[in-house]
Amino acid sequence: MIIRLFKSNHIVLSGFVFLVSLLLHIPVFIHSQEYAHFHSSLILGNLFFELDGYGFVFDLLALVLVALQAIYFNYLIERFGLMRKHTYLPALFFVIFSCVFPEFLGFFQGILANFLLLFSLNRLLSISSDNSAFSPVFDALLILSFASFFYFPVIIFSLVAFAALYIYRPFHWREWVIGLIGFALPYVFAWVYCYISDREYLLANHIRHTLDLTSSWPQFQYLSNYFLLIVLIVLFLLGIMSFIRSLNQNKVRVRKGLQIFICLLIVSFISPIIFSSYGSSVLIFSVIPFSLYFSSYFLELKNQSVAEVLLIIFLSIIVINQLNYTA
Repeated sequence: MIIRLFKSNHIVLSGFVFLVSLLLHIPVFIHSQEYAHFHSSLILGNLFFELDGYGFVFDLLALVLVALQAIYFNYLIERFGLMRKHTYLPALFFVIFSCVFPEFLGFFQGILANFLLLFSLNRLLSISSDNSAFSPVFDALLILSFASFFYFPVIIFSLVAFAALYIYRPFHWREWVIGLIGFALPYVFAWVYCYISDREYLLANHIRHTLDLTSSWPQFQYLSNYFLLIVLIVLFLLGIMSFIRSLNQNKVRVRKGLQIFICLLIVSFISPIIFSSYGSSVLIFSVIPFSLYFSSYFLELKNQSVAEVLLIIFLSIIVINQLNYTA
């Protein structure tokens, strides 16, 4: 029923995306969010700690932002033809994966950074082999650099921007330099501001306090998360195999776009090792590639009943895991 509904592309499904986001965020309304996993950021400072009494507003904002991200992500998939059929499945799975772990629930800076990562991805997928890549690569790296002021771990996805240049374009040194300028520009302005205001330590602390190479992988707060992770890996392997089979059946430009998502997946797995001080919440960036892979798998799955049963089992495990969180 759910898969069959979201396989269509009717505009009314945008409303259902908000409904799914609301249903999956119910536990965070039941269990008052303490925002213990917030990290101070260069722009926002300790704003979230100071406004901790407005948790309900932040929780409501989180579910709205997740739904908006899902709709925008679905738009990107359609615009660049990354799936063979226009469907709302990417939006559905984006919402599901944005709520898959209790650590993702509620509002935190990673949600804002993930939104900006989608904007950057839009510019990267716009790179053409025919025209200059100056504007897309500059915009993409400028957005990522700015996003790191909110949530520093997103900065590692600048590697994906340079990978996109390698995938889409023959080597032109000026395009790489333009990208580096776009990446550096926000930090140049930030340094100038801190220097003029005699607060150079803010920028240094912002970078130094986020890097922690002493841990190999963040630990989940709840034991049931590990069982959910096993189920997730099994379904992911099925999804990635379906994705690889369909890779060679697409046009060259579409294949290049799909390679960008492979780069996104690799970097999203590396980021928790480098930024282990952020805990498992840094895995929020893996929502983007996972949503595409699972959408591709469930779209290609010929047995509709099997698809519905798999989704219901997956959703049930997520709900049980969230109930453990609220207990």
